[in-house]
Amino acid sequence: MAVLNVHERILRADDRLWPHGSWPAMRLDPCLSVGAKGGHGPIRYTVSAYEPGVRVSWPLVFRWLHDALAEDALDRAEPACSGTVARPARWSPYVRLLRGVITRLPRR
Repeated sequence: MAVLNVHERILRADDRLWPHGSWPAMRLDPCLSVGAKGGHGPIRYTVSAYEPGVRVSWPLVFRWLHDALAEDALDRAEPACSGTVARPARWSPYVRLLRGVITRLPRR
């Protein structure tokens, strides 16, 4: 039996977990929905369809970047609980390659 258990909260607070030094913030106007416009660093886009987990770019590119970003955010959260980061996240060679390619894309 597959179980999906999602917990979600909307907090009115600044984003203290986002690893600003390494990752550009994602912006969508108004939010993730068909027709929304936005971008992530130098990448600009318009959402033409939204089907979570089905697009080819997710397993090939964005999954790896998303996981690295989440680990970097957890590296920022851990000191708040323990005072230190026991095992800092390290980017895989593939993530470093993808980030190298993306950071060289022209900004619009």
